[in-house]
Amino acid sequence: MPVDERLATLAHDARYLGEHVRAENMQGIADGSMDGITLNFVLHHIDAKNHAAVFAELRRVLKPDGNLFVAEDLADSEQEAKIVEAADRRINMEIAAEATHNYRSRQEWHEFFRQHGFEVAEDHETKPGKVRHGFFVLKRLETRH
Repeated sequence: MPVDERLATLAHDARYLGEHVRAENMQGIADGSMDGITLNFVLHHIDAKNHAAVFAELRRVLKPDGNLFVAEDLADSEQEAKIVEAADRRINMEIAAEATHNYRSRQEWHEFFRQHGFEVAEDHETKPGKVRHGFFVLKRLETRH
């Protein structure tokens, strides 16, 4: 089933964000207004120096009981990361060798999410080809004052 059809069938008010919206600056989206946010294979493309800003924005726009859904490639070693990166560059038709790629193991993703204010409520892994994929359902960690 195509994504648009799934959205129309399963979602109440799903919408794609415009090209002007960036993960580190979700201008025009009200605080606590999103029931759920999905990041499909994008975090590994965001420069590590921007991760804190990205997750601050995700926490800002997500409702306290909302979910963050993340799909990411998994790599447990440098050798596996090279295989993943080669496949990723082919799939995305990347020609710029300097494009950012930050791959992590499943456990490293868990730690990464916790460091950025989220806990993993559910996760699973698949390997449809040469590359393993991790799928995570995240909840906001309660902030302590």
